[in-house]
Amino acid sequence: MARTKKSTTAKSKSMPKKSVAKTTKKVEKIVKKVEVKKIADNPILRLITKVLVFVIVIIGVLAIADLGVQYLNNNYSVAVVNGKRISRAKWHDILEKYYGASIAKTLINDEIIKQESKKANITVSDEDIQKELDSIIKRLGGKEAYEAALVASNITEPEIKDQIKTQALYDRVIGPSITHTEDDLKAFFDQYASMLFPTETAALKEGEKLDYEKFKEQTKEKFITTKVQEEQATWLETKREEAKIQDNSVEKPKFGFLTTLRNILTGKK
Repeated sequence: MARTKKSTTAKSKSMPKKSVAKTTKKVEKIVKKVEVKKIADNPILRLITKVLVFVIVIIGVLAIADLGVQYLNNNYSVAVVNGKRISRAKWHDILEKYYGASIAKTLINDEIIKQESKKANITVSDEDIQKELDSIIKRLGGKEAYEAALVASNITEPEIKDQIKTQALYDRVIGPSITHTEDDLKAFFDQYASMLFPTETAALKEGEKLDYEKFKEQTKEKFITTKVQEEQATWLETKREEAKIQDNSVEKPKFGFLTTLRNILTGKK
């Protein structure tokens, strides 16, 4: 008997450590499963779990409904007065009625200058736009004053850049047809120097005047822009007469049988 006991002890001592570790893990898993099963079989814990799930679902539903109301109030309403929504649709209808034709005309004019500049292979680079924007910021008195002006005008920088680009296209398309003399530029400078170069003018000592020769090129650019703006309406009127324009803001669009296909086949736009 003593030999048998000794032999068993020897075997236990000779068991690999990995086998012992595996056996321990298996035992731990079995114990955990038993514990989980006990918890799952506990009626009180099951009731608490159901209540928690129910509460979470209710909170989720309320949150989604609340977001829906916020979405209606913020995205589909132009205003909310004492809980009563004023829809954006109504707002848009009024804007369209009173300002729709004017805005449509501006958009049509912008499209005309874009098409005309494309025909003439005229472009405006991002660097040109930024240069003019920097000039505007400088004239306004710096970045802080510029940002305040954006807020006051309810306009964004991308919109400002788009306006700069559009005006630059007008300058480059119509500009070459503007004739002027040296006297015209000098007279323009003498009259508007303080407005064209406010920072430089403010830095002058009493009795001093800006040097025309120093600002000659910039004066020429501003002179051309001013004259282009004066000629712009006439130029656009001519181009509008030449173009085929369907302005749905002032007249109801007409529908016809295979009109689009016939226009494509006949080359009409």
